[in-house]
This record gives sequence, structure tokens and C-alpha cells, in this order.
Amino acid sequence: GIPVTAMEPMQHANDEIGDLGRAFESMAAELERRTGTERAIFENSADIICTIDKENRIQIINNAAKTHLGFEPRRLVDCEISELLPEKQKSNVLNRLDEIREKET
Repeated sequence: GIPVTAMEPMQHANDEIGDLGRAFESMAAELERRTGTERAIFENSADIICTIDKENRIQIINNAAKTHLGFEPRRLVDCEISELLPEKQKSNVLNRLDEIREKET
């Protein structure tokens, strides 16, 4: 959340250091733009998007949780994902998560 800018001498230098400083600023601006786009997609998606830790606890969840589950997203942080799943789907989903973790590094 802190703007990244090159030091004043770097911005105006007409050598490799100046080129590097300008490239760094350009890269930082592009990363910030993309981060903002990703954040907007995450927050405005009609589908629930969340991240879970290795203990299957929700770490981050988007605003669709309120629409679909009736809970404020912040109330679901640290909640076990299994608490939100229909009983018939729990074992299948949890097994699939385990399979994914075994395959991914």
C-alpha cells in the first residue's frame, strides 16, 4: 500500500541507473494496477472466493459470503470450511482438498 518511487537523482539520470529507476517505477505502477484489478474481481465476484490454510480454516473470503451464506465475511475468518459445507459433500470436498495439497507444492 505504500507507493514505490525511485529516488530523485535516479528519476532524472540519463544513464543505466536512471533507466533502472524508471523501469522499477514502471514495474511498481503496473503491479499496483494489477493488484487493484485482482482485488476488485475478488470483492465483486458473485461467487464465493476464499483462501484456506492447511487446517482447512478460512483465511480470506469475499463479500459473496454475505449474499450466499448470510454471514459477514469477517465472521467466517478462522472458521473451518467443513462447517459451511452440506453434510453430503463434506468428505468429498475435504478429500479433494487433501489430494490437491499432495500434488501441489
